[in-house]
Amino acid sequence: GFFIFKYNIKFTYLLYVLLIKNFIKENNNNTNSFDEIPVLFPNPTLGDISIGFKKIQENIVVSITSIDGKLISKTTHTFIDTILLSLNSQAGIYFIDVYDDKGRSIRYKLVKN
Repeated sequence: GFFIFKYNIKFTYLLYVLLIKNFIKENNNNTNSFDEIPVLFPNPTLGDISIGFKKIQENIVVSITSIDGKLISKTTHTFIDTILLSLNSQAGIYFIDVYDDKGRSIRYKLVKN
């Protein structure tokens, strides 16, 4: 009896994990994300960061928000494949939101040392 009970708990847990992973995968493949994901580096950073695209982007808006929701900066970039930014704020966790003029967006969590 105990062996079957223990086995059922493990099976239920594994099934739950698979369902959650599948849900996350399906919901991350929506039409609101970039075709080719931009690369943000380095992360963690001392302050200077780059966002690289595989192709030239016509209109990009980048906003940097602190973990408590305070807008640090919002910049617009046109006809560019690499965006260079400097984060001159204190060490902590920040969110970098990248938007294009087609309604696509992506969010990064950035650690500043």
